[in-house]
Amino acid sequence: MYEIQNTDPVENEFGIVFDDFLWHPRGVREMLITLDPVAHKKGCSDRGLPDYNGKYFKDMRHTLHSKDLTPIYRFLAKWSKQPPLGNPQDPRTERRITTNVFRIKDDPFHTPDTHYWWPHFDMGWTAILYLNEQDDTGTNLYRSLDPEEEKTKDKTEEHYQPWRLKEKYELIHTFEPKFNRLVMFDAEKHCHGQNIHSKSEFFRNNQARLNQVFFYDGKSNKNT
Repeated sequence: MYEIQNTDPVENEFGIVFDDFLWHPRGVREMLITLDPVAHKKGCSDRGLPDYNGKYFKDMRHTLHSKDLTPIYRFLAKWSKQPPLGNPQDPRTERRITTNVFRIKDDPFHTPDTHYWWPHFDMGWTAILYLNEQDDTGTNLYRSLDPEEEKTKDKTEEHYQPWRLKEKYELIHTFEPKFNRLVMFDAEKHCHGQNIHSKSEFFRNNQARLNQVFFYDGKSNKNT
């Protein structure tokens, strides 16, 4: 299933876009939706804060392994110029299937008109493969406008106060979702998050956002 079709992306100042990335994306999707994901970071707070994952939204993950992923991790590493995140001595690092499975419930807890959903940074480049046939969300890139905002976020939890005031961020780019589109960007440089907006029919119809992610390690470049 994990065979690359498109090796010729479109590049811009924000990242890289491969349309029609896999030969058999529907096989990948069907495989994933038959498997039960688990709650992401469930009960992980060490600050005694409430965990709303499962109450107002469901933030789930698959974490599986397949040898079929190794060529993809290595192909994407040529573009990121970074190794996959994880132990380079462990072959499972290049076999990891990591997903985002996300669904929100209709509740006043959600404030997409005035807030963005958890803008954050990762450890290096990130690749996202969109696996929904119809999707109106995508991925936002932001510029932080308030240095104190990151300090404030450090004192809370993603599943307690995920909505962050829009006035604290400038939206600089949105990667539009498309089935079998893979986008790559420097997630250590660009603050980012999923694009949840009030006009979204996707979440209003109680659908689950499904994508597969590939994480790369930016620290490796700093240590050479």
